[in-house]
Amino acid sequence: MNYDRRSVLIGTGTAAAMTLAGCVGGSDSPEPVAVDVSHPEPRVVDVDNEQNDDGTYEFSVEIDNTGSSGDVGYTLVWLEDQDDDPYGSAAEVETSHERYFDGDERRTVSVTADPSDDRSAYGFRVWAGQVSVEVENEGGDGTVAVRLLDGTEIVDEAELLVDGGETTTHEFTSDFSDVDPEAIDVDVEAVD
Repeated sequence: MNYDRRSVLIGTGTAAAMTLAGCVGGSDSPEPVAVDVSHPEPRVVDVDNEQNDDGTYEFSVEIDNTGSSGDVGYTLVWLEDQDDDPYGSAAEVETSHERYFDGDERRTVSVTADPSDDRSAYGFRVWAGQVSVEVENEGGDGTVAVRLLDGTEIVDEAELLVDGGETTTHEFTSDFSDVDPEAIDVDVEAVD
């Protein structure tokens, strides 16, 4: 009789372990959803310049970040005429920098440079230095691919390990001067 009882207990224990293993080690793949996209939204308020004692100039730009906190880039460019577009192909890049701005922060930043010999005007380009994507995984644990797209072109991409039921934020840091973050599409999918 003890033998029979042991067989039942072993059989029951094995069935319970198999059922538990089926629940814990499920084969659910990730089901990612992009729930939020945020980035700085810098705007040029004013530009100015002042000659230093050594003959160089201090070129300044007042930037208003109307978006989320993050890195904001700015580039001093030389122009043929003050009415030229600083984002146009005729603009000649002098130097670029990035600074952290809080959301709704307005600040003046400057660069020191020698004036251009062949250009009579200058301007500034400003851009978001990062785009943050919040991803929620509505499926099981796994790797998720997140892509920033400008049309069909991949601007930046990352693979993230996201637990099932969890939400994570990934910050893409790049020079987004050639891409309007407002026009960027986000593609998320489970990685095989």
